[in-house]
Amino acid sequence: MGGKNSTIQTLINPEREIKNAYVHGISSSMVCKPDIPRFREFIPILLQYVLSRQMADKPVLWVAHNGRSFDVPFLMYEFQRSKIEMPGDWLFVDTLPIARQLIGSDGQKLKSVSLDNLREHYKIPLAGSAHRAMQDVITLCYVLQKLAFELKLTVPQLLERSFRVSDLATSRPGK
Repeated sequence: MGGKNSTIQTLINPEREIKNAYVHGISSSMVCKPDIPRFREFIPILLQYVLSRQMADKPVLWVAHNGRSFDVPFLMYEFQRSKIEMPGDWLFVDTLPIARQLIGSDGQKLKSVSLDNLREHYKIPLAGSAHRAMQDVITLCYVLQKLAFELKLTVPQLLERSFRVSDLATSRPGK
């Protein structure tokens, strides 16, 4: 539905030590507090939140950069670990392979299509710390708009590039 009223963010207690805090700024002490939910406690909140915003008879389209290799397997694992079934009408689009189609001003494919490099390529300002969920979501929203415009991608074409959880092998994501 768009706008501030359609965002949700929270820290999640992963029930393990947090590594790479220097990258994302999240430490074990930040997530091991009693008011920070574990994933199994957050999933029902997430499901209700998404359902309350879903348009009737329309799929939910999740967008992630490197989603096929990281985000979606991570979600699959956490849903399985929590013994909760992921909705079958959830579709996923990975912007990483889409971005690999970009051609730079020199006529060559871009050397790097990381989210940070795409943000810089499109001159999208960074308002906050990179690698924090909401900032990365905001950046990805702008990147997706720019990608779709530059590559002339329509919503039906994005839906054609989407995949379902059932399209992926079920395995635990990398650490």
